[in-house]
Amino acid sequence: MANKKTQAKFLSNAAFLIFVNLIVKPFWIFAIDRKVQNTVGEAQYGEYFALFNYTFLFYVLLDFGINNFNSRAIAQNRDALSEYLPNMLIVKSGLAVAYLALCFLFAQFQTFPTSWLLLMCVNQILISFILYFRSNLQGLHHFRTDSFISVLDRLLMIIICAALLYGSFTTQVFRIEYFIYAQTFAYSIAFLSSFFLVLKELKSFDFSFNTKLFIPILKKTYPFALLGLLMSLYNRIDAVMIKYLLGEAGDAESGIYAAAYRLLDALNMVAVLLATILLPMFARMFQKNEDVRPLLAFAAKIVFVGATIGAVTCFFFKMPLMELLYTQARPYYATIFGYLILSFIAISSVYVYGTLLTAKGSLKVLNIIALAGVVVNISLNYYFIPIYKALGATQVTFVTQIVVAFAHVVATHQILKFSFRWQTILQLVLFFVACCGVAFFTAQISFLIWQYAFLLSLAACSVLAVLLRLVDIGGLLNLVRNVQ
Repeated sequence: MANKKTQAKFLSNAAFLIFVNLIVKPFWIFAIDRKVQNTVGEAQYGEYFALFNYTFLFYVLLDFGINNFNSRAIAQNRDALSEYLPNMLIVKSGLAVAYLALCFLFAQFQTFPTSWLLLMCVNQILISFILYFRSNLQGLHHFRTDSFISVLDRLLMIIICAALLYGSFTTQVFRIEYFIYAQTFAYSIAFLSSFFLVLKELKSFDFSFNTKLFIPILKKTYPFALLGLLMSLYNRIDAVMIKYLLGEAGDAESGIYAAAYRLLDALNMVAVLLATILLPMFARMFQKNEDVRPLLAFAAKIVFVGATIGAVTCFFFKMPLMELLYTQARPYYATIFGYLILSFIAISSVYVYGTLLTAKGSLKVLNIIALAGVVVNISLNYYFIPIYKALGATQVTFVTQIVVAFAHVVATHQILKFSFRWQTILQLVLFFVACCGVAFFTAQISFLIWQYAFLLSLAACSVLAVLLRLVDIGGLLNLVRNVQ
């Protein structure tokens, strides 16, 4: 009964979180972010995208593993919030200063505009504080409040950028700087809102620094920090390496890579949201010595099915999707997008199994896997990017994500002594192959406009998931009834 209630709680919170984000973030990605790239051009947007990824590489210094540690710690002991919050704020402020210094130090080897660099560093600092406040809300299991904060910044940016892009509020041509200014304003409002929401949960607030607490916290969080650094390297260094290895030609190539990456980012949003719910739930289950296998199996199946349906369908409709989204789209865009979108299946599985291992505290194994991902990614990029440019980076991403995902699954089963259910694996393989067949067939239907064929593919693959019993409709309905 406990497992049913846990699954029901996961389903309810996940559904609400996804619903809220699906209202706001897809509109942001496709109506605003895409419009910005089409307006300023692939070269200027490519330079922005490379700089964004550059500032993100050092983001781990801002986080230093605090968010994951904090969500897990607060979930296991809610009374720790009053002691942790003031100390964490002081620590994070110090880390922000170090982050700024590091970003500007290494920027000497790049050609980024100084004003852009400063503002985007400030944006990353604001994001880090917002995510820290959200980790407190997640640890307290205030998932619906967290859902509101998760879209607040995007909602504000939509309003500002829509006025600039579609309105008549300025007579000047839209520039990428306006995009950065809008982000700074929106993140500032979200920062203040999330801070006061967390402050309301405190019984008392003593803004003093406890040195006895500080050192143990750093000892506990540095494995999270190392993991964050390694993961950001193999996930984000592609665009930076494109610009670094290709020089001025790298701006346009980074812009094309960013265009193809946008849909992956949209799908990735759902997997990230599920992980934010799973981490505190897994952590509390481990703390209570509950069996995590039912929730793991449930979440893994749901995520794999959703990722496969979305990724495979997008792959077989890659060219019309790129033509729909971008005025400069050509087959090169579609080829890059095809590799990126298929990698989402592997990425989504990492969010489930990696989150479980994080909740378990198996940071050493996770860091070894992430280090392997970095070695594979950087070494292959150095070879493929000068030859194949953005396409080479995309192919390397595809290989890296498969290697990392496979390692996560194997490590989970070895550490937790779970046995592989070969019948389930066969079902998943069969489902993937069947989805490929369905998507390929629907993409060839000439008498349907491609948008209808695209929706037909999504619907048919969803039916396949039910027929193969990967999604139990009756079980889902029972979980909904059991949500309390």
